[in-house]
Amino acid sequence: MNKDIILNYFLSVGSSYRYSDAWAKKFIDENKKSRIARTGKFGIGVLTSFLIGSTVMIKTRRLGEKLGFQF
Repeated sequence: MNKDIILNYFLSVGSSYRYSDAWAKKFIDENKKSRIARTGKFGIGVLTSFLIGSTVMIKTRRLGEKLGFQF
């Protein structure tokens, strides 16, 4: 994930990057079909992780980039 995705989708409960205009431009073909499978929903998974423990460590790096984020 990049900073925009982390702040505007991952940390925003119930938001989904996969239903955003940015996703559509990158992953929807001319027939309005997704080029990759859409599974999960950002925000909900983050909340469920707190059912398992009291803290969560996120380490992420966008595909093709050398640096990522940890928080």
